This record gives sequence, structure tokens and C-alpha cells, in this order.
Amino acid sequence: MLTRLIATQREIERVIVQVAAAFACTPAELRSPSHAHRLTLPRHLAMYIATERTGASYPTMGKAFGGRHHTTVMYAVKRVDHLRQTDAEIEQYVARACSKIPPPAGVAPNLTQRQAIEGGLQALGEHLTAAAEATALLKRLVAELPPNWT
Repeated sequence: MLTRLIATQREIERVIVQVAAAFACTPAELRSPSHAHRLTLPRHLAMYIATERTGASYPTMGKAFGGRHHTTVMYAVKRVDHLRQTDAEIEQYVARACSKIPPPAGVAPNLTQRQAIEGGLQALGEHLTAAAEATALLKRLVAELPPNWT
């Protein structure tokens, strides 16, 4: 567990360093409380890429980015998701950045939060379908019972 936590923190740091270099800023600036426009997109990209690469929780990511609140990370991930769909340059950057950062040595690749949520939703859908089928069967069986059955 501790090994995984350390590997996750190292991975987050590698993403921060790479994104900072790509956008001509420092890792300290990406972790700083500054709201300077030149830092917001790189910071959001770094949060998105690090979240995708590590599957770390939003609170963990917030701490890694200067003690930001987890909702800030959620907003960054949502914003970059939207930008990836509407801006081909952002999509290409994210794809290149993710391919350049190898997974941490000795650590199996982690499911991203999106993959985990999608898997959970699929499983939930299967359970709901099974529950609906079971409900329909029970209703049919109840309808077949004699009227005076108790």
C-alpha cells in the first residue's frame, strides 16, 4: 500500500514536471495558489493527465497541487474533458503527454477513475436489469396465485 502511494506521488510529480516544461513554467508555479491565466490551462492539464495516469482520488490530487480542494480537481478534469472534445490541439497534447510518461516501474497500470466509474455503472446496469426481470417474474407469480391465498 505504501509502495503504491509513493509510486502515485512520483507519477503525479513526473506529470507536473513534464507539463511545466511544455508550457514554460515551473512545477512550483503549477502548485502555487496563483490564478494567473498563463498557469490555469497547464495546471488543469496536469491535473487531468495525472488523474488519468494514476487513478488517484481527487483529494489526493488536490494535495499534490498545492493543497487545492478536491472540487478544483473535479472542475479541471471536467474542463479538460470538454476541451479534448472541442479542441484538437488539446486532444493531441494530452495523447502525446500520456504516451511520453511511462507507468511507474514495478507498479501495474491502474484503472483511471473514468474506467472504474464506467465499470461500476455497467455492473449497476446489469444488476438493475436482473432486478427488473426478477420483479416482473414475481409480479407474474403473484398474479397466478389464487385470490384467497395468504
